[in-house]
Amino acid sequence: MQQALEPSVQLDKFPKAVFDVSAMVLEAGGSDLPILITAASVALADAGVELYDLVPAVQLSKQAGQLLLDPSLEESGAEEGSLLVSLMPEPNEVTSLTVRGLWADSEMRDGLELALGACGQLKAAMREALLAAVEGEENPEK
Repeated sequence: MQQALEPSVQLDKFPKAVFDVSAMVLEAGGSDLPILITAASVALADAGVELYDLVPAVQLSKQAGQLLLDPSLEESGAEEGSLLVSLMPEPNEVTSLTVRGLWADSEMRDGLELALGACGQLKAAMREALLAAVEGEENPEK
């Protein structure tokens, strides 16, 4: 999680600060690490930590030539390979990439394209959630 999030934090604005992000998974459902990375990024932004960009993360599973986005625990058990991508969409910078299994060049290209597109869509949802939280704080009677 640190590897995925650290590049997004404007550390020069917090030269002596230490950010301790911890998470507890009460019930694993598959694709837990990308969910934790995404949630921690939103939590940092909500806490007022200055970020270069939000960090959405997704996981792909490769099974019988098919690519599954954010596989369930059962789907992950039958995978031939997996790909976890964390991305800062605005500078288009991958902050973390974990690859397991054997991937042909075309499979890797297709997998990265799918993952990067999903990260872009996820960032939009993250941004909407943060804006809704700010609007809720400004208008508590709603």
